[in-house]
Amino acid sequence: MQPCTAISILFVCWVVLVACGPCETAWAATAYGDSPIFVLDARSHGDSDGDGIPDAAESNADPDADGIPNYLDTDSDDDGISDATERLLGSEPYDFANPTQLRMPAWPVAAALMALGAIRLLFRRKCGAPALPILLGVLLFSGNAAAQGPTVSNVTVSARGGVEQGVFDVYYDLDHSHGTPCDVSLLFSKDGGVTFPFACKTVSGDAGPEIIPGTARHIVWNGYRDFWGDRVEQARIRVVASDTLIIPEGEGEGEGEREGEGEGEGEGEGEGEGEGEGEATPGETQTIMLAGSVPLEMVWIPAGAFMMGRYPGEQDSNAREDPQHEVTLSRGFWMGKYEVTQAQWAAVMGSNPSYFQGANAGYMNTDQRPVEQVSWSDVTQSFIPALNLAAGMTFRLPTEAEWEYACRADTSTRFYWGEDEGLAGIDAYAWYGLSSGSQTHDVGGLLPNAFGLYDMSGNVREWGQDWYGAYPAGAVADPVGPASGSQRVLRGGDWNTYGYYCRSAHRDYAFPPNRASLIGLRLAR
Repeated sequence: MQPCTAISILFVCWVVLVACGPCETAWAATAYGDSPIFVLDARSHGDSDGDGIPDAAESNADPDADGIPNYLDTDSDDDGISDATERLLGSEPYDFANPTQLRMPAWPVAAALMALGAIRLLFRRKCGAPALPILLGVLLFSGNAAAQGPTVSNVTVSARGGVEQGVFDVYYDLDHSHGTPCDVSLLFSKDGGVTFPFACKTVSGDAGPEIIPGTARHIVWNGYRDFWGDRVEQARIRVVASDTLIIPEGEGEGEGEREGEGEGEGEGEGEGEGEGEGEATPGETQTIMLAGSVPLEMVWIPAGAFMMGRYPGEQDSNAREDPQHEVTLSRGFWMGKYEVTQAQWAAVMGSNPSYFQGANAGYMNTDQRPVEQVSWSDVTQSFIPALNLAAGMTFRLPTEAEWEYACRADTSTRFYWGEDEGLAGIDAYAWYGLSSGSQTHDVGGLLPNAFGLYDMSGNVREWGQDWYGAYPAGAVADPVGPASGSQRVLRGGDWNTYGYYCRSAHRDYAFPPNRASLIGLRLAR
């Protein structure tokens, strides 16, 4: 084969690759950098105002009155651009619609050289010496320019005032061959960097979308809030950067109506996970197989509206459930058909923390009981992230509104099986203090509600996503609870409670680190 022919074939292949590239995942690049090992001590050191920041780290100084304490504020002039970015760019605002302001992307240069090489091929019968190096240089240069993604380096972590305060400064360098902003997030490892299953959520500064490349990017991370109650000797931070020039087809977040997050974060699998097109039908079930062939069943709950809270004069109710108010859930969602079982927890985490197992379970020892002795922090910071990684889906806890809507299942009575003023029918639906024999039972052993959900009113109480707080006075849509608080919502009755605690409107609360044999969880998506 003549050199000219070979180069022409390579050139044509390259053009086809460029034309088809946006449909391929290879064009989206992700990079990361890891910090050295450090110590995180997020045990209680006094938090007098209950805001999740230890008193030792607290500083109420807020000179710009933006609601962010000065020690956490990385945007002192509140213009939406971090101080570190302004130091990089000077006084000139950065135009996110024109990323060439920082650096001229390599692909226009490559395109120009490719055009020159094409002209040489069209107007010369022979390649000739000048054309060959031009085309070879084009192929190598443009291929390298298109393939090179972001890089993350020089990641450092330092504690403010000592590790016991739990607030850390994270610095990193971000480079990108195209000079375009990147999405930046933090992951956390408790095993010295072997795995990074946890997301750092309480961050400010150069984290999130459209972070400009540069040196000494700065993130302030409140590890005390994210991992309250833990001490980690082998902690590590991973800074992950992804370019967002191209979004692969079928892999974006928030693509399917039925998968919307209850917290309004827009995350959802939709059609991207191959779970069928269009909206699911009410009562439709979905089975996800976990490790060891352990099934996890979900039920589709349709969108709708209901009255949340106790109705006027409701028997055995209390003021926590006031005021009754109309709630509209504009999107359907998936809800666990059963409470998460000990088998499911073990399949994901490799261990079973429950009290009711082995000798404590007696003759009824089975891993189909609900898992308990799990805190809200265990669930949201360990179990759910690990499950999401293993299943490739986005599980979460239900919001309090989603939970009560799913529990009521289009009913407005005290219980989802009726008023049951004398508790004559409760034994068929709920394991509670007078029917449980002082222990949990296998999930799904009693009757479900009209949505096909089991044990919504008994067996174990279930963690909700929301902070606990007073209900709103008027009608709301897709509520996610208070913006902050000190305790998380618990819903449903349990094996050791009074029958009236099994009412659909009943609500309770607990601190996020609390564990008890009364408390478990149910998943949502």
